[in-house]
Amino acid sequence: MEWEWENKFSKNTLNRGYNYYLDGYVEDIYVTTKKIKAVVYGTHRYHVEIELNGDCVEDMSCDCPYAQDGHNCKHMAAVLFEWERRVSHPKIGHSEILNDASDDDIRAFLLHLFNENPELVERFKQFTSTDNSMDAMTNELLEIIRYYQYAHNYINIDNTVPFCEDYEKCVFKWFDLLEQKEEYFNAIRFLAEAYSILDSLDIDEDEQQPYALSYYINEAFTYVLPYIDISERKEVFDLLRQQFYSMKNYAFKIDLVETLLSRFIGDEYVESQLDFVEEQYDYFGKYPSIFDREFMINSVVNDYLELLEKNNASKREIKAVYKKYWKYDSVRMSCVKECMLNKEYDQALKYLDKCIKLDYKDQSLYKRDIGMKKDIYQKQGNKEGYKEMMKVIVLDFRDASIEEYIELKNLYTSEEWIKERDSIIKQINSDCLLCDIYAHENLHKQLLDSIIKSNNKSLLKQYTHLLKDEYPEQLLHMYRVAVETEAEHARNRSYYRQLVGDLRTMKRIDGGDKIVDEIIKKWKNQYKNRTAMMDELSRI
Repeated sequence: MEWEWENKFSKNTLNRGYNYYLDGYVEDIYVTTKKIKAVVYGTHRYHVEIELNGDCVEDMSCDCPYAQDGHNCKHMAAVLFEWERRVSHPKIGHSEILNDASDDDIRAFLLHLFNENPELVERFKQFTSTDNSMDAMTNELLEIIRYYQYAHNYINIDNTVPFCEDYEKCVFKWFDLLEQKEEYFNAIRFLAEAYSILDSLDIDEDEQQPYALSYYINEAFTYVLPYIDISERKEVFDLLRQQFYSMKNYAFKIDLVETLLSRFIGDEYVESQLDFVEEQYDYFGKYPSIFDREFMINSVVNDYLELLEKNNASKREIKAVYKKYWKYDSVRMSCVKECMLNKEYDQALKYLDKCIKLDYKDQSLYKRDIGMKKDIYQKQGNKEGYKEMMKVIVLDFRDASIEEYIELKNLYTSEEWIKERDSIIKQINSDCLLCDIYAHENLHKQLLDSIIKSNNKSLLKQYTHLLKDEYPEQLLHMYRVAVETEAEHARNRSYYRQLVGDLRTMKRIDGGDKIVDEIIKKWKNQYKNRTAMMDELSRI
């Protein structure tokens, strides 16, 4: 789950804050419904105050130099990560109540709870059991598999949902127990084992439950990490890395990649993360499915480039990565955006020209590339380049809008536009946009001709209000042809209501009353056995 406050920080600041949170730098935290106060230890002691409105962050302050310059800092992020953990998993600090109670009172109260809540009995037995070994926990998972499997390790489509539900319950039953007992490292080991067992299964994939289960397990890894000793955290990273190598389900692999690259933050991990990602690039590059290969590489490439920057890689090394993986869209975009961030606009334009050559057949990517060129020209004050890109947007894309047409128009003087307009209109290949343009330019005769040529009733209805006073006869003729054609095929009340709606529109056009009366008289004779139709016509 992504919280609203995370959008207030850059990715780098968020990562640094998360690292401070993991390392336990947040202390002396005080939380109310409206405010958070905390001290964050780093180079110095910094005081953070955060104002809340429910779960939304209203305002933040910190006495560090970075925040004094008006930025949201890593200390604020660290405090919010700690607050988020407390909100999501509040600790119940009532041990003093138990200290004041006698053993007999505790036993009597437990018996009362068991009688009222039988499900607690099993939880209590589990909590007090001396056998929470890895074998005992995994055996319970294997029992669930044996119950649902159609053949060895195969879960068919009929069993996918109930199996995943029961498997999830079992996993998190044991995970919650280990968490309660503060056996955090064992919790990680158990999750890894449960993940491995899940990965070994052949599950029908018509449902999304297996992938949801993979996501939940990875979220559990993320949740328990702050409680792992710093000295053990590298061991956890290596454990999950090995887990990745042994897995066969590529969707699961992607989830684990995200955990390895985004949740282990710190200089001590960068080199290992770089090695890991480089290995995966080489492996994914050989993967036989083009779609999967591109998806997988795209999913980790930006993380890879970020890691290179964190490791102070040279520009030459980073450019080599861009060159090697240029055919992947995320790589191209990362390269372009890096140039734009550094205000290297001419270089960004060169890269975008290369992108266009690859993206030309994909309308969405092609339009994105053209739009980025347009934005760069605008930043440079290059009016001719900006104008050229706007022309491409208006003329080359069937989803071009009237707003984009107006944006192009505003780049010309009134005198220039009169000369340019007709040429542009002749090149428009979208009936909808063409009609929008004629309406905008008050070219009503051309608008009428375009609607007649398109034979599109939606366009007719859209512009009736503009044309009905000038061209009532033409509009009524088009409506009459349309409704009489549709009436032949209409067979339910919904269609009849639409026809009645069109007849009401016709009556609002000069001369429409007479024509509508003629149509109704004709239909009452022609379709007299359609009772629902007759009923709707009676409402006019």
